[in-house]
Amino acid sequence: MGGAVLGGLMMIALQMLQRNGGLGNVLGRLQEQGYGREADSWVSTGDNAPVSADVIEQIFGRDAIGQAAQEMGMTPEQASGGLAQIFPEVVNEMTPQGRSEEHTS
Repeated sequence: MGGAVLGGLMMIALQMLQRNGGLGNVLGRLQEQGYGREADSWVSTGDNAPVSADVIEQIFGRDAIGQAAQEMGMTPEQASGGLAQIFPEVVNEMTPQGRSEEHTS
């Protein structure tokens, strides 16, 4: 992944977190949609479980991802796929002690 693409994906990831009420709300939505094990792995200090682009679209909404992707000059598919790759690590970085302020595990 090139630096410009990674930078764009990071912007989209942070935008999606902000638009969806922050990390705690996003983790809660993952739990509600049946991806609690994955979300917990991202928060904990162990390995991050992967998710698919479809899961990312389910959590954030295909239209919202598409709009953000267009603003960054990428296709919705590139954005969804890229977010599926980087989002676990973004959450991991936001929860260095194995927990967030809003979500404990």
